[in-house]
Amino acid sequence: MIDIRSAARNVSAIAEREFKAYFTSPIAYVVIGLFLAISSFFFYLLLGFAQQTPRYGNPIGIYSVFEGLFSNMVVTLFFFCPLISMRLIAEEKRGRTLELLMTAPVSEFQVITGKFAAAMSLYLIMLATTVPYAIVGYLYSEPDTSRLASGYLGVVLVGATFVALGLLSSTITANQIVAAVSAFTFILIAWFVDVAGEFIGGTGKTVLEYVAIRQHYMDFSKGIIDSKHLIYCLSAIVVSLFLSIRILETRKWR
Repeated sequence: MIDIRSAARNVSAIAEREFKAYFTSPIAYVVIGLFLAISSFFFYLLLGFAQQTPRYGNPIGIYSVFEGLFSNMVVTLFFFCPLISMRLIAEEKRGRTLELLMTAPVSEFQVITGKFAAAMSLYLIMLATTVPYAIVGYLYSEPDTSRLASGYLGVVLVGATFVALGLLSSTITANQIVAAVSAFTFILIAWFVDVAGEFIGGTGKTVLEYVAIRQHYMDFSKGIIDSKHLIYCLSAIVVSLFLSIRILETRKWR
């Protein structure tokens, strides 16, 4: 019988260990700093454009600023999420500490879950640095709160999916650079896979359009929260973590 309390403690300990490791190396500061700088640059440009365009003076218009900001954020996540996730398992393999970790009374599920929790904690901190933009929006206009919340939810879910894909990439190699490049490739394919549907047509097109992450993100960016998009993102995360666990288990057979 699984001891839930013990499993929770193990996951928490692994997550805490990994989270601290982010901040004992430059990666957390570099990722957060660059993300904030790029996001601020785009927000400044979009806000400047809004001030020059009268139609942005109403609630719908000011949200267009945030819609553009969210879209640019998602594009930058193509690069930042692989940076966040590349070391999770690859570094353990390179430093030969994975076997030492697994000799403790922890399962592959607990290791993967703990690593994912740590990566998501860093990601949410990174995303939280953009909250002042929303405050600025409320100071100078009246943005639609529900659309703003939907946009942030979309960015959180897409980022979580990207991090899960990055963790999957990190389990297949001991090289962090290879893990980052693999994650970027997976993310790029998952984002644009629906383009191939234009050449296939029929049922294949329908399937690829559903698989493509951007097809699900677009509604979030428009303020639409649909259960099918929530199910898709959560399913993609679960499948990625499941595959990561299975790959980690293969070490027993080597």
